[in-house]
Amino acid sequence: MPPTTFSAPAFTASLMITSTLLSLATFSRAFSYKYGNRMTLRQLSTMSSGLQGASVGGDAIFGIVNPEAHFTVPEIYRRLNAIAPIHPPNTKFDYANVGYWLLGRTIEAATKTTYANAMQSRIFRPLRMKTAYIRTLDTHDLQLAMGYTRFGDGSFHQCPELDIRSSDAAGMAVMTASDVIVWDEAIRAQRLVQGALAKDMFTPSGVPMGQGAPAGLGYAMG
Repeated sequence: MPPTTFSAPAFTASLMITSTLLSLATFSRAFSYKYGNRMTLRQLSTMSSGLQGASVGGDAIFGIVNPEAHFTVPEIYRRLNAIAPIHPPNTKFDYANVGYWLLGRTIEAATKTTYANAMQSRIFRPLRMKTAYIRTLDTHDLQLAMGYTRFGDGSFHQCPELDIRSSDAAGMAVMTASDVIVWDEAIRAQRLVQGALAKDMFTPSGVPMGQGAPAGLGYAMG
């Protein structure tokens, strides 16, 4: 089976790497986000930071993920700093890819390496996930499975390619189904994270979810 992309493993791995290096109650000041003192890593992780998410088109606002988005890290920070979060933290769930993006930058600041390298050295390699990697602009995998969407006339069309550079921590993890199983079993067996953090991953955050299922740290339940 060809490898495909996943966002949940990338996000949860981001959380695990971050939380082993920094407290979930803090936010890294190692980069130029002036609103970082308004939110914690835990709130970023539970999509309750107050940042603009899917409900208001956050990807387009900050210039990330979308196929037409080709902004550099400094340009994305300029967009983040130009617009204050729209909600007080810990009051509303809003699925925000920019929260993934900020967790990725936090990992880079804490590990002094790229997000892709941190994932490989701290997550994929220790778990022996042989097919897993983070897509970058230098990655060329001819076996990568691509998504398709069905139009109203019944025809299928290949989905547009997401912007790789700004999607690294928000959906550029690539692995086969067998490695997804390795990943899931490792999480449930607490091979990477133990104690309270492992429990929190599967404990509802308590943030109002609207119509969605309760969410823990990177996992939806229900």
